[in-house]
Amino acid sequence: MRRAAAIGAAVLGLAPASALAAPYRFVKGPYVQGLSASGVVVRWEGSEAGPAKVVVEGPEGRSEATTEEKAAFHGVELRGLRPSTRYRYRVEAAGVASPEGSFTTAPEGNVPFSFVVYGDNRSDPAAHERVVKAIRATPSDFLVHTGDMVQDGGSSTDWQIFFSIEGPLLRDRCLFAAVGNHELVGYGAENFLRYFAPPKPAGEGGLYYSVRWSNARFFFLNAMASWDSSRDREWLGRELSRTAVEDEEGVHRIAVLHHGPYSTGPHGPNVSFVEGGIEELLRARGVELVLAGHDHVYERGEKGGVKYVISGGGGAPLYQRRSRPSPATRAFESAYHYVLVSVDGDEVKSEARRADGTLIESCRYVRGEPWACAESPASRPYAVGASAEPLPPVDGRGRGCACSLPGRAAPAGGSPLWFAIALGALGRGRRALAALGRGRRALGALGRGRRALGAPGGGRRALAAPGRRWGRLALGLGAALALAGGGCSTYARELARGERAYEDNDYERAEALLGALEPDLEALTPDERVRYCYTRGMSLLRMGGGPAKGEARYWLSLGRASLRAHPGALGEGQRARMASALCDLDREAGCERPSAPETP
Repeated sequence: MRRAAAIGAAVLGLAPASALAAPYRFVKGPYVQGLSASGVVVRWEGSEAGPAKVVVEGPEGRSEATTEEKAAFHGVELRGLRPSTRYRYRVEAAGVASPEGSFTTAPEGNVPFSFVVYGDNRSDPAAHERVVKAIRATPSDFLVHTGDMVQDGGSSTDWQIFFSIEGPLLRDRCLFAAVGNHELVGYGAENFLRYFAPPKPAGEGGLYYSVRWSNARFFFLNAMASWDSSRDREWLGRELSRTAVEDEEGVHRIAVLHHGPYSTGPHGPNVSFVEGGIEELLRARGVELVLAGHDHVYERGEKGGVKYVISGGGGAPLYQRRSRPSPATRAFESAYHYVLVSVDGDEVKSEARRADGTLIESCRYVRGEPWACAESPASRPYAVGASAEPLPPVDGRGRGCACSLPGRAAPAGGSPLWFAIALGALGRGRRALAALGRGRRALGALGRGRRALGAPGGGRRALAAPGRRWGRLALGLGAALALAGGGCSTYARELARGERAYEDNDYERAEALLGALEPDLEALTPDERVRYCYTRGMSLLRMGGGPAKGEARYWLSLGRASLRAHPGALGEGQRARMASALCDLDREAGCERPSAPETP
């Protein structure tokens, strides 16, 4: 009978009552943003457009803030709140009420507080969920995200997964975020700003901003900018100067950015940031702590009086450290984790914990003094004054030999057995190669292996095309084997192979070769690193596709920044092509001002 009634309604041009009265759903949120001592912004996305209201309850009673905007996504600002006060809130739309959330406004004056640092939670929802569950069980006043929330900033599906996992956490705690390179893929910056537009004043389209909380000032930066143009440095210089006048003496100054100036992970230091002189600018203007991500690890260190923490273990594939540790590194662990930071007067404490809640290490410092930490497995090999691991053997040109792994013997060159085993690993992936004892190098630093092999985790389109899957996988494995064994080939020689593949218009092979070489960039000379950035960026650009273009912009920007210090690394034609490519990519990303096409 029900089926007959539905058919009858359709014949009469009517819809069943159930279709007409689909209940309103909260697709994203509600969640809090821009939390300050006197206000907050409540944001959410509903299943349909229409007006709504936010109901707030606090010590002064109940109040409402309404929006008549005909939109599905809303942001309602609440003002006139009391400092250090807890409020409960809910959203009501189309007769449906959201789950109740709560927030506590920022304090006025010097009051102890804490915040959680985490980042790089793209790619693996299960690992991301474990980290978020641990953070929810850890009380804090707010959250700091170091970037790469999603795999593809332009993907509505990726953002929905992010909010589905983080929804209960963001409902009650404000998240202040630095933009990551994956948020900038395609038109992803628009989505990032829609969901996490910073409080005012903000610079450069909202991707730079500062936040004051108690006796600390946070500077959130777009680390993926080229930093060789005056607009980036000028904004930061102005903001550092403005806040120095505004803030009283004794305020902690903390920089937050996705790819920082210090790292011993596969990405290494942010070349563009360092060569642009920003590291020195931060130090000169009193920034004492840098929080970053990008490398999917936990790392803590100190250089020239500036302390740093890398927290990139929020769910993305984990990385291993490079074979050449930096003397600035004090602790390192490849683990899913988060970091709880507590500030009390001049003292700052940090507590790094794994996703299962176990302690990585506990540290503290007082303004102007070095780190003081309890000894832990993460920090023991990196104690100040400890000797670093021996460097790999070098050939006559002064570069490490690619077949050398610290602590491991190289396999016999050209062994048919080794090649047969490696081919067998095609069907078993990372675990099989790791079992052979060559996992880190053969897969391009473990968690990065999928990039070298062209798998979806690295944003490569080839494996999305089933007909080419095994061919791409074989190419990636071939590149891995070239570095893992089968004779001693220098890093420079592998770069030359990638360049030849690019010149032959074999862009996928070039990307496979260069992706496998990425963990060992420090073994190349400065000129060779410029060539690497140029060739890899141009190869990704020629491959096309949204994620590939996002990474192309990243490598070409690094190449352009490095070229300023090493102008002879590229020929005139290469410099012009790189500048033109960056100009086109900037226009496509909707930047306010495209990169200048001039050559250095």
